[in-house]
Amino acid sequence: MNSFRPSGRAAKGRSGGFTLLELMVVLALLTVTVGLAIPRLASFFRGRALDSEARRVLAFTRYAQERATSEGIPMRVWFDSKSGAYGVRRDPSYQETDESGEQDVTMDPAIRLEVAESQQPSQATRRITQSNTARKSDKYDGLPAIEFLPDGAIGSGSPERVVLRDSEDHVIVLSRSENRLSYELSDK
Repeated sequence: MNSFRPSGRAAKGRSGGFTLLELMVVLALLTVTVGLAIPRLASFFRGRALDSEARRVLAFTRYAQERATSEGIPMRVWFDSKSGAYGVRRDPSYQETDESGEQDVTMDPAIRLEVAESQQPSQATRRITQSNTARKSDKYDGLPAIEFLPDGAIGSGSPERVVLRDSEDHVIVLSRSENRLSYELSDK
């Protein structure tokens, strides 16, 4: 009883591949899934940009505070809300400015910077105002700034908080810590 047994492809029936219709259905499902995910991913990445910028501002404050204590020179973290820039520099009223230690950053244009200025000008700000006639004016004059004194303390004229806001009105606030010795980040 030898019966006929098919060999090769005919023995297996269909081949293991997909039909054109199955591939089109899978591609349609992928297109819909990606279409729904892209807006959420875009929002996620914009939020990451705000978070990253806020952490960089905080790092600048810590850097300035450490330099003030290590060098014994008042340091300032200045903020220019109009141009979306900020940076670190020595207090020009203390001694001649040293360009080697200065750093400045321009933020992503989608992020806005708002500085809640202190009501009381610091001693260094008063010295700058009084000595402006004796020295040439620079681009940092009149800009709000966090001042760190040579002992690392925050100057009395420093802002209470700096607000970073993105295009979708998400907010991260840099404000004085509870012990008033440094700055910290919060969501509001």
